[in-house]
Amino acid sequence: MNAKTEYIYTEEYELAKECINKLEKKYKNLLEVNPDLGRKLVSFQGNKSEPIFRWFHYREGFSKTLVEYIIDKLEVPAQGLFLDPFAGTGAAPFVAAAHNKMDAVAVELMPVGSFFIKCRNAFASWPKDKILAYASETLAKREEWVSIDNPTWAFNHLKITEGAFSEDSERELCQFKTWAKSLNDSDYSLFLDFLAFSVLEKFSYTRKDGQYLRWDFRSPRYLNKARTTTFDKGEILSFHTAIERQLSNIITDIETSNDLVSMSVIM
Repeated sequence: MNAKTEYIYTEEYELAKECINKLEKKYKNLLEVNPDLGRKLVSFQGNKSEPIFRWFHYREGFSKTLVEYIIDKLEVPAQGLFLDPFAGTGAAPFVAAAHNKMDAVAVELMPVGSFFIKCRNAFASWPKDKILAYASETLAKREEWVSIDNPTWAFNHLKITEGAFSEDSERELCQFKTWAKSLNDSDYSLFLDFLAFSVLEKFSYTRKDGQYLRWDFRSPRYLNKARTTTFDKGEILSFHTAIERQLSNIITDIETSNDLVSMSVIM
């Protein structure tokens, strides 16, 4: 049976659609279709295999290849000033600095973006051997954090995030963060904070989808409940496996990439 699904749209949706249609009609002669701008080039999809950029999945961000494409296409002069007033995690400024030797300035209000920019700037100022040593040391020190019986750090859940992790993974996250905060090396603590932050979705039952948080059908919130979901986010790692894989990516990228470029940041 090929019955068509009937969609019912809100009045606000219809109004927005009408406004978009009016704008497209008004500027029709100025619009140009560029077949180069496919999904992989425009969206974060292109960053999933890019060294350094793959360390933190920020779906709202531009891909590295898109920023390079625009700089080359517009023939942006090298060694100029690049300003991004809505920088996100800083993809555009970092690429401008690396690809076009520009002085890049990033402005970002959201904590998640500014934290990543802070971390990447810090990593850029460290010798490669220092980052490699931190990564290797972390791989070897799991017993130090899992031996913490009463972690003092706890995940500050909102109602929407309650139950986002398995009990075992959330406990190890709390142990890991408690251990990280106890270290005397502030640079190492920052590296570990970044590491934990960067893998949250990997061991979570959730996946961010636009402005929404989608929950996997395996989440405990659906056990013995009438309301269910068929959403399957794919592989859900343990905290430890997520950390191991991320550290492996970091080690590989540091050993093979020259893309760690410093930039100035305005907060």
